[in-house]
Amino acid sequence: MRKLHRLTASAAIAVFMLTSVAAHAENSVTLYGIIDSGLLYVNNQNGDHNFETTTGKLSGSRFGLRGNEDLGGGFKAFFVLENGFSANTGAQQQGSRLFGRQAYVGVGQDSLGKLMLGRQYSPFELYVGYLSAGIRFGTSLMTDPFDLNMLGGSVRFNNAVTYESPDYRGLTYSVQYAFSNQAAAPGGLGFANNREFGAAIKYLHGGLRAAVGYARLDGPNAASNTNGATYGDYPGAFPLWFKRVDTNLSGKTSNAALAIGSEQIIAAGGLYQIGKFEFGSVISRTLIGKLAISGASTPGFNTANGRFDIDSAEVSASVYVTPSYIVGAMGKYSDASLHTGSGVIPMHWWTFGVGNDYLLSKRTDIYVALAYEIASGKGNVAQVTLDAPSSNSHQIAFTIGLRHRF
Repeated sequence: MRKLHRLTASAAIAVFMLTSVAAHAENSVTLYGIIDSGLLYVNNQNGDHNFETTTGKLSGSRFGLRGNEDLGGGFKAFFVLENGFSANTGAQQQGSRLFGRQAYVGVGQDSLGKLMLGRQYSPFELYVGYLSAGIRFGTSLMTDPFDLNMLGGSVRFNNAVTYESPDYRGLTYSVQYAFSNQAAAPGGLGFANNREFGAAIKYLHGGLRAAVGYARLDGPNAASNTNGATYGDYPGAFPLWFKRVDTNLSGKTSNAALAIGSEQIIAAGGLYQIGKFEFGSVISRTLIGKLAISGASTPGFNTANGRFDIDSAEVSASVYVTPSYIVGAMGKYSDASLHTGSGVIPMHWWTFGVGNDYLLSKRTDIYVALAYEIASGKGNVAQVTLDAPSSNSHQIAFTIGLRHRF
């Protein structure tokens, strides 16, 4: 009888353990993160060379929580909370938000797709951006000028509602709308003030990955709506570049300010793998309209209805020397036109880069990248480092970094 009780107790413990494992598999919360830190040399930042420590050149440093819950019937709930921080100082990034990289909750089912609500990337960033050389191996030194097309992953959208379809034989699409969270009002302020719409399609088959995407932003840096889709997130490299151009043309320190009325981006890319080799190409067209320029020192620059249009084309090739070692090279041409109150100024950039990434283990790698940019056009400057333009038409930057995942 005692033996029977012992057997019964053992069986109960076994059933409990199996139930606990199943529950853990179906409902889980995972802590994860990346720490990316390194060194950077730049030959010209506003006229002087610079040595500096960096953070997040290949992958933004972060920690996050990812969880899911089985709701039954094939449905599941899930969430992501992701904090971005500087590995050099420990300071929060993305405007000092607690979960500035991502913060969303969703529900999904394999045959119906996923619906997500919260702070997220645009679909075209996720689908097309991950085909670019900068994200694959080249670091942020190889993003398009000022990352205005946002393929470098520098922008997230608040108040976003996103739907992603199931995988249809390698084909997936996603659409997103990020609300302004502002009621309609006269004078152009209201529902359309600082909102975003984005959509993208991707296709995966064998060694081919291809994607095309579109996004439209209205009032993306509108100071009149700090609760909108992109306030505090819009790329700061563009205003820095404009001030440098204004300084070069006027000979005076620029105090120019830019207010962007609208922006449209269309981008497409492909990546094909043959054995150890990958060949990629990404093209994009970015149209900025209703560009209000104020405080510029160059005569005639100030206007309430300027424009900036830029087209970029990138080709890249990389090889996995070993399964843990990738080496790649990239070439890019960008053509733009700046419309101010004094007319149209053509602008051009050639950017070349090489990079490699070596895995020391499954979770730790070391990377090295070099980028060189040549600019042309009246007053134009190079700016491969997004945080500081050159004082002239050339800029070269070299970075080495250590990245650890957990």
